[in-house]
Amino acid sequence: MQITLNDKLISVSPSCPLSQLLQQLRVRQKGTALAVNGQIIPAAGWPEYLLQENDDVVVFQVIAGG
Repeated sequence: MQITLNDKLISVSPSCPLSQLLQQLRVRQKGTALAVNGQIIPAAGWPEYLLQENDDVVVFQVIAGG
């Protein structure tokens, strides 16, 4: 199935969990945040959150500042 990842169209397996997507992309989970269709998904929910066709996923690094 097709999803958009950081403005690029990619193919993933059907019902792919967010945690599996990160593993495939070799993204470290610590310090990473995810939004799907404009909604932040807490890291605790990544294993259960199943991607759907045409989801818009944004992966970004959380940076603390002052």
